[in-house]
Amino acid sequence: MLQRWNKALQNIAILIVAFLVMLFGFEILLRLGLFHDVEDPKPVWIPRKYKLIEQKINAQNLLIAQKHPYSFNDSVRAIQKKKGSRRIAVLGDSFIWGDAVAYERIWSHKLERILQKKIPSVELMSWGGNGWSTQRQLRFLKEEGYKFHPDMLLIGFVANDPDVGLVPRFSFTWQKMIWLKPAEWFVPNALDFLSSGINNLLMKYGYKGYGYVVWEHRLYEEKNLRAYREVLVELRDFCKEQEIELRFIMTPSNNAPYYKEVFGKVTPLLKELEIPYLNLVSKVESEFKGRTSRSLWATPANAHPGDELTTVFAEGAFSYLEDYLNKELQDSF
Repeated sequence: MLQRWNKALQNIAILIVAFLVMLFGFEILLRLGLFHDVEDPKPVWIPRKYKLIEQKINAQNLLIAQKHPYSFNDSVRAIQKKKGSRRIAVLGDSFIWGDAVAYERIWSHKLERILQKKIPSVELMSWGGNGWSTQRQLRFLKEEGYKFHPDMLLIGFVANDPDVGLVPRFSFTWQKMIWLKPAEWFVPNALDFLSSGINNLLMKYGYKGYGYVVWEHRLYEEKNLRAYREVLVELRDFCKEQEIELRFIMTPSNNAPYYKEVFGKVTPLLKELEIPYLNLVSKVESEFKGRTSRSLWATPANAHPGDELTTVFAEGAFSYLEDYLNKELQDSF
């Protein structure tokens, strides 16, 4: 009996060693470039080396945000604006905070530089928090933002902004369990690749309510949009009360047809509530026709809008506002 147990343990040990050798070998192949298709708009797996790029950018952004009283990735502003000037606040989420986007490439900062050059009497403030929906943005405006007396508020609308807390978001977390920590240290690419593949299979064949894409699609169901309309009403009415000119700048993540579809479900609400807006979907589609969506990413690992897109956003917003701002400044003197 003891001999059988020893034989069984030996076989188990051989299997474990063989599995570890295969795992380390797979890790080496992944690091050498296996499955590194940077043009794939829906990658199953993203190499760790690309994730390190965005981590470095975000570390620099965080150094700036840590000096800001509201943790915004922006200069610290005085409460009172300068005499004879006009003040614009751009309020948004990670597009404005700059997730994986260097400070100078964030579209609101680009817009700020254009204004400094062409209409220097207009000051622009960038208010953005990672994950902030329109509802969360409204809360900041009512609690703190109004104190800065902006003359105009630009809401940087993105596809997940209609989140009002009604749609639960389900995602897999098993790959982050403590017992997998050694794999994360020694074979991070292999772990990412295998866990991403397993999760995709689970979402396809069993857990169809899981994943970010499913969650975002559900934000545009009728029930959620009715609740979002209430948020828009509250935002509009508060801005009227504070004498703030409210406008939306609708910024798609890339040139995919998806954004025309979902933004088209929000623009009727804005029209109904008489909230002016600029929808940049058509501009992005025409400007980047034929390009893969991933080529417009901030980094090969992060799907936030990259430098080319943020330039389109900034220049589009300035063209949209230029006549209005010039008229406002003339009327103020």
